[in-house]
Amino acid sequence: MDTETRTTFNLNTVPWQVWAVVILLGLEGINNYMMISKQPLAIVWLAAKILFIIGLLKRWRWVYVLFLIVSAIHVIIFANAGAIIISLMNLVLVILAVWVFRYYFPINNSI
Repeated sequence: MDTETRTTFNLNTVPWQVWAVVILLGLEGINNYMMISKQPLAIVWLAAKILFIIGLLKRWRWVYVLFLIVSAIHVIIFANAGAIIISLMNLVLVILAVWVFRYYFPINNSI
């Protein structure tokens, strides 16, 4: 594997599932941005969403795994808190991300 292949970044090869996750994260990020003045901790979640968007698009495996962990935790936390809609939205993000597992971890390990 040469370095050129490893660092190539082509948005045309990104699966639609990743684009759907990126769009949903972007919409959540806009909401986080609007909340910063009332809830300063929202800047941390905005930064996390920016990291997730960049990492998922650039095919960073560690970000993919971190995203799955954080999203799965959110499914459980929000379900226990009674925020079923938010929990279901996070579940959709997990399902879409798991759907493209082989995009981040291909069988032939060519990436």
